[in-house]
Amino acid sequence: MVRSKVNLEYIANDSRGKSCFRKRRRGLIKKVQELSTLCGVDACAILFGENHHDPEVWPTTVEAQQVIADFRRMPHHRRGHRMATQESFTTERITKFEEKHKKLQSDSRQIALNCLMSECLAGRSLDSIDFRDAYDIGWKANSKIGDIARRIAQLKEENIRQGVTPMNGTSNVTNGAEVMSMTPEDIVPTHYLSPPMSTANQYPPTMDYLLIPNVQPGLGYNESMPPLPYAYSSGAPGPSSIYP
Repeated sequence: MVRSKVNLEYIANDSRGKSCFRKRRRGLIKKVQELSTLCGVDACAILFGENHHDPEVWPTTVEAQQVIADFRRMPHHRRGHRMATQESFTTERITKFEEKHKKLQSDSRQIALNCLMSECLAGRSLDSIDFRDAYDIGWKANSKIGDIARRIAQLKEENIRQGVTPMNGTSNVTNGAEVMSMTPEDIVPTHYLSPPMSTANQYPPTMDYLLIPNVQPGLGYNESMPPLPYAYSSGAPGPSSIYP
């Protein structure tokens, strides 16, 4: 039977704490003895009970003093290798949990952006998207366009090596080698790249507008200015549609 994971916190109940100390003291001494016997290493254990004046030492006080003296004669860089105190152990665990939490937050954000992008492509109104979400969607759209461009280049190289002409491409013969030319429409549907305009005075749709660098409505061209999403320029109110 697998023992459940222990919650590492101080046991406030006095009787439970004493019982836990006695049980784990025997287990710890047994583990140190097994380690010393099976692996042939010098080891000792010194335990101070809460209500005990003298520590419990294994194997004996003299042998434990010899192990400690050998340890202190070691160089500092070897002595500190993989050494841990309660404080360093707790700090290391906190750092690992913080990194795990950041990774989960990043993964959750990416999933939320994928869902929001799918809703926008399906016809969701852009007025409900705030600046932060629209800007992140624009960055993600640019990343996807870069992936598509790399995929097009990869397919071109494969077709050149294999000498296969794509159905929707054109072929030219240069120095005996067949060079293939493909367009983004061969891989991405046209209505994803250029969504239709509903009215003459409407701003370009968000997915296209975010791909136009440094052009802001009413502001002209500015090389140092990042692209502003449609939701920001239209005055769409917050809070975030993903994180309220």
